[in-house]
Amino acid sequence: MIEKIINWIISYWPIVTSIIGGIISIVLYINRRRNTWVKNNHANLRASIIKQSPNRIIRIYNPSEAEATNIRIEGLDIYGIYFNPVDFKFPSLKSKARFDIKITLYTCAPDNVDVTIFWDDRNGKNQKIIEILQLK
Repeated sequence: MIEKIINWIISYWPIVTSIIGGIISIVLYINRRRNTWVKNNHANLRASIIKQSPNRIIRIYNPSEAEATNIRIEGLDIYGIYFNPVDFKFPSLKSKARFDIKITLYTCAPDNVDVTIFWDDRNGKNQKIIEILQLK
């Protein structure tokens, strides 16, 4: 029985390899299209800190190709940090764009702060990332 299968594979080897090659090509094409779609539709926001004594600037930036909308930031309402809530009115952030939030640190401010950034993009709603920023 196994001999018949092996003989069949050997006799039809060019056809079998063509079919396998075609299947692999289709899978690679679908994977490449999926990766392109994700790249073009999924925003990926980041945050960093810029130190300027006694103030700090929290820079929110979008290194991805997709636009982020409905941006919300949580985690800055901590004792020892002052910021202007008006600075949080950012309805969207285009590709490769950024915005800065100026904060003032008091002596009782923590060394690190966990900033949670929420946004919507074409990939879905309430995307989220948590960035740990070193303030001091």
